[in-house]
Amino acid sequence: MKASQFERIRDDGILVVDGFISGEIAEQFALAIERLAELELGKGGARPVSGNGYYVRNLIEKDRVFHPLLRSKAIGIARMLLGPRVSMRVDSRIAFAGIGGAGVPWHIHFPGVSEPSPPWFSPPHSLHCLIYLDDVGPDEGALRVIPCSYTKPFLRPEEIDEGSAVSILPRRGDCVFMHGNTWHRTDASSEHAKQRTLMFLGFTAAWVQGDSNAGGQPRSGVVPYVDPSTSWEGDPEELDELLARFRW
Repeated sequence: MKASQFERIRDDGILVVDGFISGEIAEQFALAIERLAELELGKGGARPVSGNGYYVRNLIEKDRVFHPLLRSKAIGIARMLLGPRVSMRVDSRIAFAGIGGAGVPWHIHFPGVSEPSPPWFSPPHSLHCLIYLDDVGPDEGALRVIPCSYTKPFLRPEEIDEGSAVSILPRRGDCVFMHGNTWHRTDASSEHAKQRTLMFLGFTAAWVQGDSNAGGQPRSGVVPYVDPSTSWEGDPEELDELLARFRW
């Protein structure tokens, strides 16, 4: 990452990196996610959301295809922003094809912030990397982001200045880096929308605990647990940090 790019994500809370992964790798990830979705849908695993699509969670622990993400370039960027000890979680969303009017409203990922803030409160910082495994065009609905808005997580959606939004139409392999509390939404899709798959790499400081970054065996039990340590060749303590097994 160039110094100018780092400064942009640090200050604006948003950065688009074209071609972050190759089209070939993106296709491998998309096919693996589709296989998992077929196994999990209706069996307590993949979770459909009306008008949105469905989510497949904890990919690292479900298929070895995703184990190279434990060496992703995104980890170094997360450490530059959050500190040397970070944990990661990898989830995905598959948006349905051919559904008009589907979209995600304005939201942030860690809304537990109030104003006025308690005197010793530390706002939650996280890095979310949205890796697009399919092209997104106007029919699928652009991603809209408010730069610098992570500094105002206490806003209500109706208070957002729509005119300050940046519109993004990512291509397969592109990555949108954003602070977890950057306000964002998607435009409504048209009936001509194609199916599209999005992968989320979420990073927090390793000592932050909770469901938002909890690692370990998937709770659904539908897909057999795949132990990432079987393909890990580095320091076991580093793997524990990345998988949110860190303890003081």
